[in-house]
Formats: sequence, structure tokens, C-alpha cells
Amino acid sequence: MPPRSGEEQALAPIDAPEDHLGLVPTIPEQTTPLEEEFPPLKYVWRNIILMVILHIGGLYGLWLVPQAKISTLVWSK
Repeated sequence: MPPRSGEEQALAPIDAPEDHLGLVPTIPEQTTPLEEEFPPLKYVWRNIILMVILHIGGLYGLWLVPQAKISTLVWSK
């Protein structure tokens, strides 16, 4: 909801360093580099095998499309 036009709202103080023009950056600079904390990779072999089977089935289906009769292709749309 937008603020009412007649009211003055106090701004919360920002703990960020000001530059030489007296402006406060919207995103304070990081003093320490960010450490990326990714969990270790874990292969889920069940999912890998299922995805391989799924893709093989899709390729087999694409291989079967040109062999279908015209009437089958018309009714499938």
C-alpha cells in the first residue's frame, strides 16, 4: 500500500558507509568474500537409470512416428 501523501515517514537508519558525495549505496560492499556453501554432489542412481529409460523410450517413439499410417496421425491430433 503506498504511503499517504500528507504524512511524513521517518526512514530507518542504514548501517552502510557513505561515499565522498555523502550517498549511501543501496547494497553495501562486502568486506569478506562470499563463501559458496554447496552441499556435496550425490548421484541418485535410481533417478539416473529412470531418466535414461525415459529418454530411450522417447527416441523409440520418434522413430515410430514415420512408420505410422496417415489415419493414425490424423486421429492423434
